[in-house]
Amino acid sequence: MELNKDQREALDLGWKLAGLAEEQASMVVGYRGTEAECMWQHVSHFFLVKSIHCFRAYLTLLAEGYGREGLVLLRSLVEALISLRYIAQQPKKRARRYLEYDYVARYRLLKAVRRLDDSEGGEVFRQVLEGRDEDEKELQAQYESVKSGYKVKTQWSDRSIRCMAKSVGMEWQYDLVYSQCCTHAHFAAGSIKHYMSVDAKGLLIDFAPSSESLKKGVWESAYYLAGIVAVNRDELSRNAPDEILDIVRRLSALVASSTQ
Repeated sequence: MELNKDQREALDLGWKLAGLAEEQASMVVGYRGTEAECMWQHVSHFFLVKSIHCFRAYLTLLAEGYGREGLVLLRSLVEALISLRYIAQQPKKRARRYLEYDYVARYRLLKAVRRLDDSEGGEVFRQVLEGRDEDEKELQAQYESVKSGYKVKTQWSDRSIRCMAKSVGMEWQYDLVYSQCCTHAHFAAGSIKHYMSVDAKGLLIDFAPSSESLKKGVWESAYYLAGIVAVNRDELSRNAPDEILDIVRRLSALVASSTQ
C-alpha cells in the first residue's frame, strides 16, 4: 500500500512514541508504600503496559491499511484512559475494587462453564477444569468475600463507562470517539457504507486496504497513550511526558496539514 510523506512521518512518530513509552514502563522495577498504595501502582502500571501493546497493534493495522478494523484497539485506549483517571480520583479504594473484581469475573466464568451442556461444547470446557476442585473452592471463597461490594456483577466499577467519562471530564470523547469506535466493533449498520454500496451497476464490495485517516488514527491513539503515561508520571522519568507530548503536538500538526 502506497503511503505519502506525511503518512510515513506520522507512522514514524507513532513508533517513536511507542518506544519512549516502553522504555519508561520498563524503568519500573517494583512498588513501594502501603498495600493500598502498591495496588494503585500495580494497576496504573498495568494500564500503561497493556496500552502500549494496544497502541503498537493499532499502528501495525494502520500501516497495513486496516485502520477501521483497528478501531476496537483505539476504543480500548479511550476506555483505558477513562478508567485509569477514574481510579486515580480515589486510587487506594478503586484500585483494590478493580483488582478484586477478578474474583467475581472468574467465578462467573466458572459458573457459566458449569451450566453448559455437551451439545454447546460444555464437555470440552469442563475438561479444562478437571482436577481443579481445590482451585474452585479457593475461588468460591474469594468470591464470597467480595461479592457484596459488586451490585452489578458484569463490571468492576459501580458506574458505567459513560458515567466514569463524565466524572473525569471525558464525556465528549466518550460520545465522539468511543461510541464511534463501537459502531465498527459491534458491526453496527452505520459501518456498512465503508465496506459495500449499491449503484446502478449493482453491488460494490470493497476488500482493498485503505490509508484513509491514517494520520488521524496515529494522532488519536497517541493522544490517549500520552494521557496514560501522564497518570503514571510519578513513577517515570520526568522528561518522558514532555518528549511524548511533543510527538503528540507534531502529529496534531500533521493532521491539520492539507495532505491527507
